[in-house]
Amino acid sequence: GSGIIDGTAEMLKTGILQPDGAFNKNKQSERIRKSKEDVLEYVLEWKDNTAVDIDITITQKDIREVQKAKGAIQAAARIMMDELNVEKIDQVFLAGAFGNYIDKESGRTIGLFPECDLDKVEPLGNAAGEGAKLALIDKEKMKEADKIPDLIKFIEIAGTEEFKNHYMETLYLPHRNLDLYPQTRKKLKL
Repeated sequence: GSGIIDGTAEMLKTGILQPDGAFNKNKQSERIRKSKEDVLEYVLEWKDNTAVDIDITITQKDIREVQKAKGAIQAAARIMMDELNVEKIDQVFLAGAFGNYIDKESGRTIGLFPECDLDKVEPLGNAAGEGAKLALIDKEKMKEADKIPDLIKFIEIAGTEEFKNHYMETLYLPHRNLDLYPQTRKKLKL
């Protein structure tokens, strides 16, 4: 999970990947090659240096899967931001095992979440599990939890024209509109 995010970010930083997610055909490296399936891939580690006796690679197909997943996450975030008239995110909380182990800089580099200062990106670990434990051992926390459904506003995302438009923009690494990622744009020299 988080390793593919790191790999994608590093490939973008070094120019192996272009912002549209395609392998940079102008980049010359023995590590860029065509796989047996005739798909471009990048060799992260040669088989002689692995315990599994095969080259460890990231393929163009792998990158496209990362783009689709991060595009959906980012498009949903953008729709919620639009709904609440929020232009800039001040803080990002990353929950679950994935959020706990992801490198914040790599996540920001590929545009997994809206750009904010890295010191404002916080992993929470198993937030749902911790919340459930608190609710089970503290009656006041249970009362607080019981109020949460009334505070939630349902926003239709899937299948909307707005989602499709945001999704197409967010397939780019980090985003088609680089003005939304000024720190990342500067770092990537785009």
